[in-house]
Amino acid sequence: SYAIQKIEEQLSITIFQRQGRRSVLTPAGELILQDGRAILNATKLLAEKAALTRASFLSHANHEVRTPLSAISGAARLLSAISTDDKAKSLVEVIERNTSRLRALTEDLMRIAELDTATASITTESFDLTNVIEDVVARNLEAAHAKGVALTSNSQAIDNMIFLFDVAILTNVVDQLVSNAIKFTAGGEV
Repeated sequence: SYAIQKIEEQLSITIFQRQGRRSVLTPAGELILQDGRAILNATKLLAEKAALTRASFLSHANHEVRTPLSAISGAARLLSAISTDDKAKSLVEVIERNTSRLRALTEDLMRIAELDTATASITTESFDLTNVIEDVVARNLEAAHAKGVALTSNSQAIDNMIFLFDVAILTNVVDQLVSNAIKFTAGGEV
């Protein structure tokens, strides 16, 4: 059936019937089952195990990336504090901006892990959308200039308005939109 075919595709298993018994062929070997309900239970267990494995991997990967990222960020801050050269300070800004992006990526990975384990939560807080947009524009300004694209924002319509949402999620979405707009704009303005 279509449902069994979809389960097979998603879990990399094969469900078949041999000698009047239904079986599931998994990467680890064959599992003999008595009826369709048992197949669904087995596939559910396999899916839960896969989600936990993925969440565990994402958690460990997050830790392994964050540790050197913190060291790089700290070294950049120290370099910025002792350097008087404008070119060096500019390079430090590039390092800080990119470590910030990588840190955001690791936070996204953790959100995915939380979704897999059903421990995710959305923080509701009040914020000024104009500030969010201005911060995103400031973070992407150098990339736009490097590509020869003008990056501007006009937030007059939303000035002095306070919004209630998860500011981290919204900032990430707006940042991705602006970053992609710059990436895929050959010239002109974003």
